[in-house]
Amino acid sequence: MSQAGAPRAASVTHQHLLDVMLAHVGSATPGNLLRVLDAGCGDGLLLAFLARGLAWHRPDRVLELHGFDVHDHGVQPKDYFDRTLDLLRTQVPDTPWEQRLALISDSAPWPWPEARFDVVVSNQVLEHVRDHRHFLTQLRRVLRPGGFSVHVFPTRHCWIEPHLHIPFVHRIGTPKGVARYIEVATRLGFGRHDPACESRRAYALRHADYLAHNVNYRSVRELHALGMQSGLEVEFGHTAGLYLTKLRQLLGRSPRPVRAQPPQPPGAPPRGALPYCWLSSVTLVLRRPESGCAENEAIAAPTLRADRSEVPRT
Repeated sequence: MSQAGAPRAASVTHQHLLDVMLAHVGSATPGNLLRVLDAGCGDGLLLAFLARGLAWHRPDRVLELHGFDVHDHGVQPKDYFDRTLDLLRTQVPDTPWEQRLALISDSAPWPWPEARFDVVVSNQVLEHVRDHRHFLTQLRRVLRPGGFSVHVFPTRHCWIEPHLHIPFVHRIGTPKGVARYIEVATRLGFGRHDPACESRRAYALRHADYLAHNVNYRSVRELHALGMQSGLEVEFGHTAGLYLTKLRQLLGRSPRPVRAQPPQPPGAPPRGALPYCWLSSVTLVLRRPESGCAENEAIAAPTLRADRSEVPRT
């Protein structure tokens, strides 16, 4: 299909998530109804873009979009969910967003029944999840057999921490060490410290606390193992496409259609994340198998090791 007239995303990651969804949605979601969940919907902009983009690219589908976020994490301001509802009511009217959005505790079960969704997406969320095993278990539960999910997020491997823009700050073990490192790094010109707003020390302490309580980076191998242990098929093969989309945007070119990537065999090492995991975000695709073989896949999954220096092998 020609891309002329297609809705354009303000965010490269939003465009990439739509492109990967379109690559997989044909074979993975038979039928007319397409149910999509945005896990960690934040400001609602991704949901609004997916509503426009999916309607344009797949006019044969009846779309049912849902989203949720958590109220006890500390990343978002207290009134942000009211603003999310207002934005979606304005940009995507005639949708009962009050019934489609949920605000829950990050440790609570997701408020949907088994096998509810064809697709689950998240954008820059997995690095904020406190309990990845809980997240992936709930993800598999709400995906229907044969359904899939797409996630864009940075891993532990990235050289520049994407929230502070300071090299390797997320790899330091103690909050006190993080605060000292932030002070030194900002003196060298790294980060976003504005001396007109707060002292260097206050900035360092505030962001050390943020890293200690609001981010939880995992390595590619850890996520691969957790996904398999949760009974999901795991692959990172679309990661290169994220950076191609960014390059085409910089050159003023339209996005290119994305081809579906086959799932990796159970027990295979994760491929597709290098070298991009060192630079910024990766793209993780998880599938719930059609058959009842999840238990066997979970048994075959590698043992999870929290090795903070681990780098994936290709």
